[in-house]
Amino acid sequence: MKCYPLRFPEEALKTMGLLNYDLTDAKNIEIGCVRFLKGQRTPSAVHDAREISIILNGMLEIESDGEVRTVKPGAIVEIPPHKEHSVTAPQDTEVLYILIK
Repeated sequence: MKCYPLRFPEEALKTMGLLNYDLTDAKNIEIGCVRFLKGQRTPSAVHDAREISIILNGMLEIESDGEVRTVKPGAIVEIPPHKEHSVTAPQDTEVLYILIK
């Protein structure tokens, strides 16, 4: 068996509210892998719950409130409840992620 540590700076975890995040309150934890072609975009979405994504592999552009952020491995992304957002692939990519809702 091999185990690979995933480490984030403590300050980043504090800023995102993840240092003491109680996963027992999460309704859904998803681990997924999605392939995107360059320029492929997801439809805009809005969710009732806060979403926290940890990007393990790949690169995406996430748009919310007119702001676009490029996310790469190691990024922690928080989408607050009721915020419209979408994802675009700036290149062909395979994204591995953990999603906590």
